[in-house]
Amino acid sequence: MTSTTTTSAANTGNGRGASHSAELCRLTVLSAHSQVDLAVPLRVPLTVVIPGIVDTIVNHSNFNEFDHTTEQFEPVDWTLSKVGRAPLAPTLSLHEHGIRDGELLVLEASDTAAPPPLFDDIMYTVAATDADVYRRWTPVTARIVGSTAALVAALVAALALVLGDTGLIGAVCGGVTSLVLTVAAVVAARVYGDSASSVTLGCASVPLAFVSGALCVPGTVLSAHLLLGSAFAAAVTLICFRLCGAGLAVFTALLVVLLAAVGTFAVTTTLPEARTATVSGAVIAAALIVLTFTARLSMLFARLPLPPVPTPSNPLDDDRDGLPEPELPGLTELAERAGRARSYLTGLIVATSVVALVAAVALAWSWPGQGIVWPNLALAFATAVVLMFRGRTYAGAQQAVPLIAAGISVILVLLGDMAWTHRDHALVIFAITMTVLLLALILGILAPQNTFSPVMRRAAELLDLAAIAAIVPLICWVSGLFALMRSL
Repeated sequence: MTSTTTTSAANTGNGRGASHSAELCRLTVLSAHSQVDLAVPLRVPLTVVIPGIVDTIVNHSNFNEFDHTTEQFEPVDWTLSKVGRAPLAPTLSLHEHGIRDGELLVLEASDTAAPPPLFDDIMYTVAATDADVYRRWTPVTARIVGSTAALVAALVAALALVLGDTGLIGAVCGGVTSLVLTVAAVVAARVYGDSASSVTLGCASVPLAFVSGALCVPGTVLSAHLLLGSAFAAAVTLICFRLCGAGLAVFTALLVVLLAAVGTFAVTTTLPEARTATVSGAVIAAALIVLTFTARLSMLFARLPLPPVPTPSNPLDDDRDGLPEPELPGLTELAERAGRARSYLTGLIVATSVVALVAAVALAWSWPGQGIVWPNLALAFATAVVLMFRGRTYAGAQQAVPLIAAGISVILVLLGDMAWTHRDHALVIFAITMTVLLLALILGILAPQNTFSPVMRRAAELLDLAAIAAIVPLICWVSGLFALMRSL
């Protein structure tokens, strides 16, 4: 229930009061427990009027048996509004808001939340629930689904040519299709300016080019087939990288991975007696070395100017002041180069992470009936630790995630391989896997929420340096250099 009181703010006993009453607006103000009829000045800002209205309602609450509001000890900012409308601006008057006699206004605190909406149609309520949370089907979503389907179709087509033993005809079909897709990627980027479609078409042409090169070599699939296939795929990727001008990170990663494959298969084709452990150790070493120089290489590829750093051999004297300073690019061009440098950096990091991952897994993989080779397993574990510690040195997620994911993948893949091939040691593998689970939860959930002391940070750095220092002797051990030196 509510109670109603009527208050007149005008003196109607004489002409002067009547003249003043013409500037008044007769309103009904509704509060939480009261409804008050007031005559309020029409042309006075609401900031001046509202305190008087609040005092009137507060005084009336002493006689309202339904009002059990506790006493306010802190100031409250009050607002007036029409029913179901936004609050009126406090700096304007009732006349400026278009308020006329007889209207109903609501008095409430400014921090009062709006009541939940009421729905007459229950199905409209269901449809509107979480409407601002779920993702709608948009053209971008359709593009992602279509591009994914196209890439999967290209992989299936390439696999069909390989499994069908199509020979030279399959090589021609794959090569022509790859060439058409490459030209379409260049046209989409240069003519239509569609970078996303260009990247999709370029990536779809890579597996077909690989199969085309592999099928050009007769006989069963050996290193020579993989070498020529990798060379064809690298050539197509290089064309897309140079001519499309889009997807720098994607094409950089593909190109570096394919070049690493070309080098690896070239060694295994030339030296068929080379052991897998030796080749894998060399690939791991090359990947970690390239990973060390990824930042400088990305700046070099993007042609970012490097500031000169003075050294003790170059004293700062007056003779150097007369030398012309190198011309720096403008702000817009510098921003574009910085964006390209970040794309190159992401591609290089993804490529080196993938190469190190594949090499470490190939090094420590245990075939059925084969025992655990501890040097190989130790090198793979050290590689995983180095990759994960390198990930913590990057602030960007695009650079940190590939490194950390590659390191974790090495450990999990090798644990899965050991669980399959060494079933007699299931309890030991279970204990190791649960330890990895606990470490992942601690480092992924608890560690980011805490601030570590400089001593603990230094301990992590020392562990990182120890893992890096262990790489070289482990590679020498795995490749047989120690045994070779002892036999001399």
